[in-house]
Amino acid sequence: MVVIGTRIRFKGQNPIGNKGVDAFLKIANFRRKREIDHGTCLHLHKMGKTIMREAMLPKYKEKRTQEKFVIEILPNWHPIFVHFTIALFGTSGLFFLASAAFSGKRWAGSLQIAAYWNLWLGAFFTILTIGAGFYAYGTVAHDEVSHGAMTNHRNWAVPTALVWWGLALWAAWMHRQERRVAPAFLAVLVVGLGMLAITGFKGGNLVFRHGLGVQSLPTIETNDEAPAHTNQKKAPHNQSHDADGHAH
Repeated sequence: MVVIGTRIRFKGQNPIGNKGVDAFLKIANFRRKREIDHGTCLHLHKMGKTIMREAMLPKYKEKRTQEKFVIEILPNWHPIFVHFTIALFGTSGLFFLASAAFSGKRWAGSLQIAAYWNLWLGAFFTILTIGAGFYAYGTVAHDEVSHGAMTNHRNWAVPTALVWWGLALWAAWMHRQERRVAPAFLAVLVVGLGMLAITGFKGGNLVFRHGLGVQSLPTIETNDEAPAHTNQKKAPHNQSHDADGHAH
């Protein structure tokens, strides 16, 4: 907002309304002409700020409503963090195994460095994943059957996280000591990949089979009058062409 004489120029729409414009014009003109004392000027200035705050309040409420809407859509952030955990650990495991299998290649060293970083980033995101997972375990609405599935998923998730955190510390020690990746490390890594796959499957099972965390389900309409779609194969139609008395 720029005050020019007795006019106010806005960049875009007027956010303060006509009352706010009048108040700021009075302040600007009185200050320029020095027709009011300092106390009155402060009073008008405060009044103008109040009008602006009231004018901007609807936009502020709208922004807060949008933020609340996001939180209501995602009451728990476990489904977000767990994707980072699975992707980073899975990529790290594949990179470690590939770098060991093709150790003679020139690019094996770069692949191993990428494996280290994916492993360490995965260990960090797993802290958030486990924390959000325990929060979901205590807050998501569920029944008796899904509670058993949740507990089973938790009992797999915690040991899996401990294995990968141990691998991250082991990898940090090997990298610091400039040691080669030990075969025992790769063996534990394969076990960790298997545990990660099982835990991820059980977590997906909670959503797609038990519907945990799903706020609404789609309404599927069936039209009984619609003809059924069937795949019917027509019998081969053999044709005999008689041309000039010859059968082909």
